Amino acid sequence: MSYQNQSDSNHFSKILELEFKIGGFPAGQDRLILEGNKISVTPTPWARREAAVTHIPSDEEWMEFSQSLKQLKVWGWKENYRNPLIEDGTQWDLWIRTDSSEIDSGGSNKFPTNFNKFIKSIDKLINQDYFEEDY
Repeated sequence: MSYQNQSDSNHFSKILELEFKIGGFPAGQDRLILEGNKISVTPTPWARREAAVTHIPSDEEWMEFSQSLKQLKVWGWKENYRNPLIEDGTQWDLWIRTDSSEIDSGGSNKFPTNFNKFIKSIDKLINQDYFEEDY
C-alpha cells in the first residue's frame, strides 16, 4: 500500500496537497507540485534549467519527508518572510495540506533559519539534487 493512500496512519499525517515554488530574476522559478502520488518539478519556460523532474516517492521517502517537516518545525513557520531592503532576488512559497494540518508560508529574500535543511528534505523526497541549498 502506498503511503499516500494511508488515511489512518498512526505516525504520519497523509499529505493531501503539496506545492513549493522558488526562484527569481533572472533565473526564473521552479515549481514542485504533488499530483496524485506523483511529484513534478518544472522550471519556468525561460529558466536556466532544461528538464522537468517527475518522481513517485516510495513509502519510506514519504515517511522521511513527513518526519523532516516535524523535526524542522515547518508547521510553525510564519506566513511571510520578507526582507524589505531587497526588491529583486529570491521569492518562495510553500503550501502543504495534510489530513490534520496546513501550512501556507512564503517570502522574499528572507527564509526561516532551517530553510536549507528543508530544501535538502525536498531533494531527498524527489530523489535528486535539484534545488540550491544556499539560502
